[in-house]
Amino acid sequence: MLKGGYASNNGAGTRNWESIMRDEFAERDLAHIRNVLCHLEHSADSLRAIEKGMVVNLSYWRSRVRGILAIPLLSTQVEQQAKDLLGRLDRLERTGH
Repeated sequence: MLKGGYASNNGAGTRNWESIMRDEFAERDLAHIRNVLCHLEHSADSLRAIEKGMVVNLSYWRSRVRGILAIPLLSTQVEQQAKDLLGRLDRLERTGH
């Protein structure tokens, strides 16, 4: 068995290696983006920088998340994580303006 309980063969009811790797890549990237957003959400200096339009470019992070959503055949779990991050980006953007 591999991480997440997926079997390593391509039998019925199992995910193939490529889809597992795709989801793991997406989850790692989303975790990184989530950490950045946590920092921004909890840092008064970062929020002031957003208000002034300096330092942080939220559109960069939004593009990263949208890039992940463009990956074909993502699991629904990964897709939901990405959509949740887009919501957090929206809230940060509203806070900064």
